[in-house]
Amino acid sequence: MNTATIRLLLRCNLRCGFCNARAEHDDPSRFSAEAVSTQIDAALAAGAQELILTGGEPTLRPDLTELVRRASQTGARVVVETNAMALSLPGRAAQLAAAGAPVVRWGISALGAQMDSVGQRAGAFELGLKGVREAVTAGLEVEVAYALSGPGLDDLARVPAWLRANLPEARGLLVRVVKEAPDGFVVRPRDAAQALRALAVACSETDLVLQLDPRYALPLCALAGANQFPALFRVAGEAATGNLTRIAACETCAIDDMCAGVDRAWIARFGDADFTAVHRRHRRRARGLLSGRSAQDALRAPGQGMWSETAGSAVLERVIRVNFHCNQDCEFCFVDRVLPAPPAASVRAQIDRAAADGVALLSLSGGEPTLDPDLADHIRYATALGLRVQIQTNATRTADPALVQALADAGLAEAFISLHGATAATSDAVTRAPGTFAKTLLGIDQLLAHGVRVSLNCVITGPNHRDLVALPELIAARWGGVPTLNFSWANANSALVPIDEDVTPKFSAARPYLKAALDACTALGLDWRGLTGECGVPLCFPDAAWLDPARVPDLGHEAAGAGFIKPAECDTCVLSSRCVGVRQGYADLHGLDELRPVHSLAGWQAARGNTEPPSGHP
Repeated sequence: MNTATIRLLLRCNLRCGFCNARAEHDDPSRFSAEAVSTQIDAALAAGAQELILTGGEPTLRPDLTELVRRASQTGARVVVETNAMALSLPGRAAQLAAAGAPVVRWGISALGAQMDSVGQRAGAFELGLKGVREAVTAGLEVEVAYALSGPGLDDLARVPAWLRANLPEARGLLVRVVKEAPDGFVVRPRDAAQALRALAVACSETDLVLQLDPRYALPLCALAGANQFPALFRVAGEAATGNLTRIAACETCAIDDMCAGVDRAWIARFGDADFTAVHRRHRRRARGLLSGRSAQDALRAPGQGMWSETAGSAVLERVIRVNFHCNQDCEFCFVDRVLPAPPAASVRAQIDRAAADGVALLSLSGGEPTLDPDLADHIRYATALGLRVQIQTNATRTADPALVQALADAGLAEAFISLHGATAATSDAVTRAPGTFAKTLLGIDQLLAHGVRVSLNCVITGPNHRDLVALPELIAARWGGVPTLNFSWANANSALVPIDEDVTPKFSAARPYLKAALDACTALGLDWRGLTGECGVPLCFPDAAWLDPARVPDLGHEAAGAGFIKPAECDTCVLSSRCVGVRQGYADLHGLDELRPVHSLAGWQAARGNTEPPSGHP
């Protein structure tokens, strides 16, 4: 989203020691109503879709309501950044809501009395909290902006849990790292990086969407390992305030051409030892994150495809993403998890279109959809329209029986659950979210106990492809073989996914392990699916005996989709109209020498039916 910041004044009723935007007096020529309106017009003419009205403290302007109305009438998303103290006054929040229902972004720099100390005003924090609660009552959306300075460093990781306990309506958390301020307020980069990583972990356990303001963020070279946290990873190279300089690490950095450098103020204060060159493995993801959100726009629209409930019985499916953030961090995930969640009204409008289009199965996805507090309401709404509803989830939150009961009562029929390993070690290696494997198992238990139909999806990737045979054994032992097991293939299907063998193994390397898993499914009487379509493999890879022909529909002219390629020899393959080919990222990594055109179904089976599993597997 193209965002413009409009400063309404410089005066403020707090005196935060790190703030360089506050002044005792305002320039009338700069901050008159006419001058501000001119800024709004200029921002919109430049393509702004979001207007941030800030200060100083904007609620000190007596004409704030008129300015909000002026901005909201343009159709842009309007955000008022405030310490919210004045919103505690009777009627103030309601006036803002009446002016166009803007978003209120509550600015804090610590929790409780520590915030009062930073702002040099007793009771400021509690008064601000009262103000944002009034905003919630008035129907305004609430976000929180945290200025990370020395006095608030220790509070940062506690903010998500505090917000969920005290302000559960807050939907987003924006962090700004203080860079230029008196001694004691600027945090050393390595300490800020450690605090931000702890914050990312804490946010992943809630439904809060974490973002870093690119103007006030650490460069990626200070965030070793931040590729595990998209909200932190995406900040490298974006526009920054301050005077930037190159350092020694820039010479070997894989994103040197995308990064503007490091703030001189940091280097002068702390030196350059806290900054480490970014490894080339993360270049693709960095480029994808820095290229803006245009490549992810398709994720905002509903996805449509064919879904087969039983062999030969296909119905129209539509996927709607109710949010984008997630409490796991699979490296093969193609979703930009810092995209803001769509408004509930937008989700409902998509559900209406799905019903009108004759969709039979509605899949609510994300991110992780169970992090959406409106999920049960969406399910209930869709069910009332006659839609069969499925969620695509990692099931970590459905370990809570109360949540599952609420979803089941709303009409949830099915759950398509990510289960990428049969042990905690394998699952943790894939999801990069230690401790969530046990929750997923409990979540599956609860869904089955509440009568929800369950399918388990294993994405075959570098860390798990040698352990596939253990999955059927787990399913048979724990759930009596009730869930269906679906296999997908990890691929670099967006710029956010590394083209890397650790993510996407070679077909021929994983094939014997997959064969062992499928043999185990047969021996245990388990139903399995997958390996076809855009999340599957080229059809010359599996044995003919593995695939039920009814599950490999003729795709006609849609056989090769965007981002897929087929070598010329595929034109002679009898399966060409049923096969999407190979993703470009796979071809770039492994080449196309594994592909062999199938000239007859009998030949398909004969050519691929003799591979034995490695020793130690059935």
